[in-house]
Amino acid sequence: DSICGAICGYLLLGIAWGLTYSMIHAMNPTSFAIGAALKPHLEHLDDRQVHTVQRIAGQMMKRLGYPLNRAEAEGWGPEKLGMTKEPNEH
Repeated sequence: DSICGAICGYLLLGIAWGLTYSMIHAMNPTSFAIGAALKPHLEHLDDRQVHTVQRIAGQMMKRLGYPLNRAEAEGWGPEKLGMTKEPNEH
């Protein structure tokens, strides 16, 4: 239960953080603008490169055993990764 509570708290914190950023952006849309000094370093990225990074990240998650879609997530849990509820005592 404490692990589930920690995960829920972490997700709620992430939602609150995202809402805070959304409010800042709504009040001042230029708050998160990329500065002129950084812009030349990011202009070379295109959609194909972003897709490649997403594909590689998905492959890593798949190799680690995490589900990537709803069909794979059916019946999935920490025990699928070899995790137990009780820590191993040495």
